[in-house]
Amino acid sequence: MTPKRAIKNVMKTLGITQTKLAELCEYGSQSAIAMILGKTRKSFYADNFIRMVNAMDCEVVIRCKSDPLLEWVVDEEDGKK
Repeated sequence: MTPKRAIKNVMKTLGITQTKLAELCEYGSQSAIAMILGKTRKSFYADNFIRMVNAMDCEVVIRCKSDPLLEWVVDEEDGKK
C-alpha cells in the first residue's frame, strides 16, 4: 500500500475529513491536505506523512521482514537531547 493510500484509508476508517486533518496537522487550510494527497503528486515528504499519521493518533512502524520481532516506531522527534 502506498503512503497516500494508507493515509486515505486511515482517514476513512476514523471518519477524519481533509479539513479536520489540516486542523490536526496545523496546516493553513484543507487545500494543503488536498494538494499533498492529490492525484497530481506521485509522492510526498516523509515528514508530512509522519505528521499526518501522528495527528490521527496513529504511528509508523518499521518492522524487519527477516525478524518480525525487530521493529522501530518512527516519530517526529529525533530523541536527541
